[in-house]
Amino acid sequence: MIENESQVVDRITETFNGIINNNLNDTMKFLTIWSLTMAVPTIVTGFFGMNVPLPLEKFHDAWLIVVAVSLALIVWLLLTIKFHKKL
Repeated sequence: MIENESQVVDRITETFNGIINNNLNDTMKFLTIWSLTMAVPTIVTGFFGMNVPLPLEKFHDAWLIVVAVSLALIVWLLLTIKFHKKL
């Protein structure tokens, strides 16, 4: 009887560990995608923040173009991830 109960406890423990691992995998996938999308604006604005001659520097509203490029790259990244990895 003790052996049966020990086996039941082991199975319940394995099931609980499997559920925790699945939840952790989902969380890590979300955090990875989030960090990738936040890296795009950092790279784009870092490029335009350098003290070198850049395209569009003569335009007053060039920052809107930079923001639009960042948003377009983020949307492209999310769509690429969604269609290639089947979120």
